[in-house]
Amino acid sequence: MADNFTPRLNLTKIEVGASEDTWGEKLNDNSDVVDSHFDAGPALKVASGGTGATDAAAARTNLGLGTLAQQNADNVLITGGGIDGLNSVRLTGTLPRYMLSDTDSPVGNKNWSIATSGSSLRILLYDDAFSSNTTGLNIIRSGNAITSFAITGGPMTLNGNVVWHAGNDGNGSGLDADQLDGQEGTFYTNASNLASGTAPIARLPSSVLRNQGAFTGGLVTISASAASGTPAPGDIWIQYV
Repeated sequence: MADNFTPRLNLTKIEVGASEDTWGEKLNDNSDVVDSHFDAGPALKVASGGTGATDAAAARTNLGLGTLAQQNADNVLITGGGIDGLNSVRLTGTLPRYMLSDTDSPVGNKNWSIATSGSSLRILLYDDAFSSNTTGLNIIRSGNAITSFAITGGPMTLNGNVVWHAGNDGNGSGLDADQLDGQEGTFYTNASNLASGTAPIARLPSSVLRNQGAFTGGLVTISASAASGTPAPGDIWIQYV
């Protein structure tokens, strides 16, 4: 029976009772083939179905894997797909945060972060390099109660309407909260504050009671007609000009 070969590594299966002059050479060749599938360690090579490593950490690295704890926050890249059947994702640490970068956004307006620090939860607006930020939203809590809800910038709207607050109350705010029937307060002049100008005759009554000082009883008539007759003691003439 002649030599034959293994189905996977193609090692020579030396014919029993034969190959008296070549069995050693064939055995050495078989050893070289087996050895070629291993790196120093020995570690089975990735190309041969192994990880090319002698420990789990090196195996993950060689296979392009890694635990999140071993990677920098900015180096965890997920290029697509979804996560099904997952009810929650938890980040733990002294400053846990989600970093978001929209590659379709204009320059200077694409990086965001949702971060917590103590009793504060913030939405941060980052520059392109994630090197500086401003706070867009800051929620402060005490126990399980929210004590502060702060928005930077604005205006803050609700269903398309500007929200009224202490910072935009008053003249010129554009809100009806500082107006009466759509008019500013200056529209409604108090007659007791008249210090100048002329009162329109249409705002004066046709007659007023004459009851001040020595003039008692009777009425004073205000008319647009020209004065006539001769004034007598006790008379008051008011002529519209």
